[in-house]
Amino acid sequence: MQVVNLDRIRFHEEYEPHRLDVTCYAIRMEGVLRHPPIAMQMRDGSYVILDGAHRTHALEALGCKRAVLQVVKPEQFALESWSHALPNGDWLEPLKQDPQIEWAQENGDGLALAEVVDEYGGRCFLYPAGRTVDLEERLTAWHRIVDSYTKKLPVQRFSQWSGNPGQGKVHFCYPAWSVQELEEIVLRERVMPAGVTRCIVEGRVLNLRVPLDLLLASTFDEGRWDSLREEWGRSLRLYTESVFLCE
Repeated sequence: MQVVNLDRIRFHEEYEPHRLDVTCYAIRMEGVLRHPPIAMQMRDGSYVILDGAHRTHALEALGCKRAVLQVVKPEQFALESWSHALPNGDWLEPLKQDPQIEWAQENGDGLALAEVVDEYGGRCFLYPAGRTVDLEERLTAWHRIVDSYTKKLPVQRFSQWSGNPGQGKVHFCYPAWSVQELEEIVLRERVMPAGVTRCIVEGRVLNLRVPLDLLLASTFDEGRWDSLREEWGRSLRLYTESVFLCE
């Protein structure tokens, strides 16, 4: 666990305003940060949030000066992606006509931004126009794809292939980006679309219940922090079996 000033923290994805409001309310009412966000230190010394962007933004909104982060190295986590299940409909037509998006029947080069699966199992692959490999242009096209539905439709996220979408449904499946690509995007002061990147960490620490006033104080109480760390050290339990957590 590391205490990091908020001005040294950066984000790799957009946030969802409604979800941020809910998170702010929960943290304010409980008076604690239950689960520390997961972060990686980048080559410029700043920290990028891999998981817990809404919790971290909530701390900013509540006026906190710092956050408690679980800092991991690249070899300690894996980047995967969420796929999105959506209702089929006319909303797809503008995306099909978007001049910045190319639809293809095959993904022979493995560089498609998304795979679209219809209710019958038919597949199409989405590329940036001209199949450019430029990082900025690919990122812009990716945003156009995700933005075409996230603010208009209910989105159900899933992590594993579950067969054909079913009647009236369509799946948007995204490849995982590399750690190097993620860091480069953040250092260029860009972000990925919200709700797509998934960080898998072995040994994730949950339910620390960091007191909110410790993060709000103008000066950091090192003695209290040391006492909390000793208390957590006596209370931590490692569970190796699968666990269902109701949040």
